[in-house]
Amino acid sequence: MQLKDEVDVLRESNDKLKECEIQLDTYKKRLEEYNDLKKHIKILEERSADYVQQIVQFEEDAKKSATLKGQVELFKNKVYYYINYTIFILRTSVCKCNKKHFLAADSRPTCTT
Repeated sequence: MQLKDEVDVLRESNDKLKECEIQLDTYKKRLEEYNDLKKHIKILEERSADYVQQIVQFEEDAKKSATLKGQVELFKNKVYYYINYTIFILRTSVCKCNKKHFLAADSRPTCTT
């Protein structure tokens, strides 16, 4: 009888050991998954930091673009002004030449401008 009791106790201990081994394997898997998740989180944090840096760069570029666009508009307006002014001067000169030509006694143009 005593031997049977001892075998029962050993079986019970063996069963508990198997349960503990199964639980230990489960914890090992969870620990591996946790470590994998930590690595993945670190990668995502690095990507996020890169994206934030890109956003900051895009915002700076957008500000520069707005400034440059204003400068381009200003220069464009100046060019239009100078083109129109040049056209005005040319037309005025042509009109003066034509007027002098028609008022001159001979038929040769006298405009030297």
